[in-house]
Amino acid sequence: MSDGDDSLVNPEVKAIWSEVLEVEPLDAASDFFELGGHSLLAVRLLARIEEEVGWAVPLSLLFAHPTLGDFCAEASAAAAS
Repeated sequence: MSDGDDSLVNPEVKAIWSEVLEVEPLDAASDFFELGGHSLLAVRLLARIEEEVGWAVPLSLLFAHPTLGDFCAEASAAAAS
């Protein structure tokens, strides 16, 4: 997966990341943990994504794919299956 490919980024998920991390701007290469994310914020992030986007994904997916582009690609695939 190419971290720099902004076409992989879901705009709703990007907005949630930005709000939870209180960071702008974000792009596909933005890393949740490098931007100050931690486990409690990760739980908050995933709860909002499930509520607002409908993707129920495990916390482990964010740890395995911490960049916005990779996370969006993997989470949308996981939610579709």
